[in-house]
Amino acid sequence: MWSQSSEGKLEWANEPFQKLFGNIGKKDNVFYTDIIRALYLLSIIMIAEVAKILMKEIVMDNHNYLLSASHNDQAKRIFILQNIDEIKQAEQMKKDFIVDLAHELANSFNCYHALAEAMDNETNTRYLKIIQNHTQAPNSSN
Repeated sequence: MWSQSSEGKLEWANEPFQKLFGNIGKKDNVFYTDIIRALYLLSIIMIAEVAKILMKEIVMDNHNYLLSASHNDQAKRIFILQNIDEIKQAEQMKKDFIVDLAHELANSFNCYHALAEAMDNETNTRYLKIIQNHTQAPNSSN
């Protein structure tokens, strides 16, 4: 998380920001363009300078982030960059599960279909009737 002035000067940055982009310490007149080097992130920040509120998923250094940006009345821009790798991993697991489930169901239906086709002749009809007769309850009538 960080905030910057309307001119782009960093006013505050939390520890995770500094771990990700480098320690800004107590330096005055440090601009976000001096610290942030990821071109895609820089372009999104420039869009956020025009928009009042912005929320965008980005990929940076093989990690997924959600960038939220907003302005306040004193013309300060506030940015929150949240790592969403675990959310993306859970989404992928859900997709994989659904694909696997659909595959297993299709296989089951294919087996039933093949069985029905294999039993569709006079000999098997006779055997099916014998099985039905032997599995009916003793007091039921045909």
